[in-house]
Amino acid sequence: MILEDLHILDLCAGTGNISVEFLSREAGTLVAVDKNFHCYKYIKRMAHELGCESEIRVIKSDILKFLDQNAERFNIIFADPPYAYEHHWAIAEKVFERELLAPNGLLVIEHGKETSLESLPHFLFSRKYGNVHFSFFQNSEA
Repeated sequence: MILEDLHILDLCAGTGNISVEFLSREAGTLVAVDKNFHCYKYIKRMAHELGCESEIRVIKSDILKFLDQNAERFNIIFADPPYAYEHHWAIAEKVFERELLAPNGLLVIEHGKETSLESLPHFLFSRKYGNVHFSFFQNSEA
């Protein structure tokens, strides 16, 4: 997948390492969302230090509330909630209910082995790397 000039959403952005990785590959623009104030401040500071403030918008919010209120469409949505998070399914549900993926857009949810998202609509496949699992979703019409 070519990552240039995409609009990307990083949910549960934490330290922003995934956000920076996307931007380092000329991904275009990125929205990083995390409810933790310290993570929010850290990503803002890091964006300033790296000189990429114009490419990244950092939002302090609960991810489900953000998805409920957001009207933007994204080419890639990457979500990395804590493995103990009980609402992995709700991320996918809200993304597709609110039509937040652009045509051919991709949703990737990182989760632990205890979580299975295979029965959800728009599920494509999953990949396992060590103890980390990624579930991939895409619009049906894509």
